[in-house]
Amino acid sequence: MIGLVGILATLIFLVLSLFKKIRKGQLQNAGVTFLTSMVLILLITGLEFLMHPSNKRLDQLVLTGHREAPLGAYWLGVYNDGTWELGQSSREIVFSGHYTISGDTLRLKTRYGTAFGNGATSTDLVIHNDDLLEVKNTGIKALKIGVNKLGNE
Repeated sequence: MIGLVGILATLIFLVLSLFKKIRKGQLQNAGVTFLTSMVLILLITGLEFLMHPSNKRLDQLVLTGHREAPLGAYWLGVYNDGTWELGQSSREIVFSGHYTISGDTLRLKTRYGTAFGNGATSTDLVIHNDDLLEVKNTGIKALKIGVNKLGNE
């Protein structure tokens, strides 16, 4: 949004400079608007990466599931060390804990002192084709499997 407004304002100042006899002021405004927009975009991008650094454990994934939505998006990462993470993306983790697998059922248990949105400390997900289907209702409901190195296909 900032980039769009910045480019639009810069273009307006450039067009105005074409029709004015004294162009220096309009060209200065266009330059200041452009530079301010670029600095703000870089600053916001930098803050985003500071607040949500990239996930360094992606190479340890054995199973991923995701559901994209404007509200209620989920990303589940299951790692080869018996742990899992759940959040809006692989960078924005909200819940984590340990898992067990029994047949086609993946049981997620939260870390001590944490719980899912409904207060439950565990939930079961059934691996069905390319989906993870939740048995208990903690709000996850269903996720589309992205990576599956478990051998339960």
